[in-house]
Amino acid sequence: MKKVDNGPKAQVWFICNINTQVGVEIAQRVLHDNNVVIGGINKGLGNLEVGETTSQDNLQLLLSKHGSNNSLSFVEIDPANSTSCQMAFSDAFNRRPTVDVLVNCSHTMVLGEASRYENWQVNEQFESNFFHHVNVIKAILPHFRRQLQGHIINIMDSTASLAIPGLSLLCAANRALSGFCESLALEVSRFGIKITNIIAPLEASLFTQGVVMTEDEQTSEHVTRLRNIIVREDIYPQQAITDIVHGVISIACNPNPPHRFVIGSDSITAVKEQIQREAEELDDMMEVSYSCDFDLLEPEHVGYGNHMNQKIKLEHDETKGTYM
Repeated sequence: MKKVDNGPKAQVWFICNINTQVGVEIAQRVLHDNNVVIGGINKGLGNLEVGETTSQDNLQLLLSKHGSNNSLSFVEIDPANSTSCQMAFSDAFNRRPTVDVLVNCSHTMVLGEASRYENWQVNEQFESNFFHHVNVIKAILPHFRRQLQGHIINIMDSTASLAIPGLSLLCAANRALSGFCESLALEVSRFGIKITNIIAPLEASLFTQGVVMTEDEQTSEHVTRLRNIIVREDIYPQQAITDIVHGVISIACNPNPPHRFVIGSDSITAVKEQIQREAEELDDMMEVSYSCDFDLLEPEHVGYGNHMNQKIKLEHDETKGTYM
C-alpha cells in the first residue's frame, strides 16, 4: 500500500542575488527546513567576502550538500536587464511548476554628503536599490498572477523609515521602492500575491553590501564616523544577519504577512520615535492644516462658465509657420 505523505508541502524559493552574504544564509536556512531553492546568480557582484570565507565558497558548500537531491539549483540573472530577469524566471518555472517566495536581498550604498554626490553616484544608487528590484518584480508578476499566489519579500534597512545623515540617497531609493511596493500590493492582492518590505538593522547593510563613497576632503562628523566604521575589517554583523534570516523565514510562513516588518528592538524603537515625532508635528499644525480645507465648486463658480466645453480654434500664421 502506497504511503500517503500528509506533511507540509515544500515551498519553492527564488532568492535573487543568492551570491551575497544574506542570500547565502537565507538559502541555508530554507534548505535546512526541507524547502527548495532556486538561486539567482548575479555575476556582476563577483566573489564577495562572507566573514572569513567567500560567497562562492559557501555556494559550493551548499551545492555539494543539496545539489544531488535537486533541492538547490542556480540560474543566471542580471537585475539591471529586464530581458535577463524574464529569461531567469522562465527557466525557474520550467524547472518547478510553481514558485512560492521571491526574495530580493542586495543593494548598493552611496555614502557622503548630499552636496558632494556626482550624477553617476545618484544613478547607481537608484539603479541598484530601485530599478533592479522593479525589473525583478515585474518579471515574476505574470507567473504569480497565473498561479494565483506568491510572496515577494524585499530586504531593506532602516533608511526606508528613518533619515540618516550621509545616506540621503539610500534613504531616497529605499523609500521609492517601499512606496512602489505598497501601491503594487494593493493592485495585486486580488491575485493572492503578497508583498512585504523587511526593515533590517542598518549595520547589516554597512558591512555586507557594496559601498560607494564620495571624495570629500571635509565631511561632517556623522559621515566621518560612518566611514571609519565601514573601513574596519574586524567587524562582521553575524547577529544582525541571523536576525534577518529569522525574520524572513517567519514572514514567509505567515499566512497574513504585514506590508512592513521591522527587525530588532533598536529599529522598532527608532521607528516608533519617528512616528511619534510626525504625530506631534501634525498636532502642532492641525489648526493651520484645517484652515486650508476647501469645498469643491462647480466650474461656473470659479470663473470658467461655459467656456470649459468650448473648443479652441487654432489659426495658422503663414508668415511665421506657427499657430496662433
